[in-house]
Amino acid sequence: MKEPDYKYYSLSELQEALESIDSERFKARFERLQNEINQRGASDTSPAKEDTDIIDPQTKKRLSVLFTMFFTIPLMTYGCYDAIKTGEISFKSWHFSLNEQPTLYWFFTGFLAAITLFLFVAVVLAIKDKKS
Repeated sequence: MKEPDYKYYSLSELQEALESIDSERFKARFERLQNEINQRGASDTSPAKEDTDIIDPQTKKRLSVLFTMFFTIPLMTYGCYDAIKTGEISFKSWHFSLNEQPTLYWFFTGFLAAITLFLFVAVVLAIKDKKS
């Protein structure tokens, strides 16, 4: 079995490994873990792998949402346009026609338009918030 190289572990990972290791069965590893933790505590140096995030998690989350919405909004806008143009709207196996079921047709078309507008406003506000 390959021996772990504790030099590349973060301090929290080392402490987690120390808590979960069987000290009776793996005495040498347990001692190496303790030595590595003591060295890190004394020298107060962190490993090279600890802070490798280029983008902070909050920005990454915001960009992910914006990226998704930039693809979702045009698709939903086309769905609204197509529903109004053809007089029919479909969701999976449901099909509503303006001639046959006008109430449900307008309800779902309006719902789709409202969700599209909401997403558009959310994107505009997120971009505006990011700039300021």
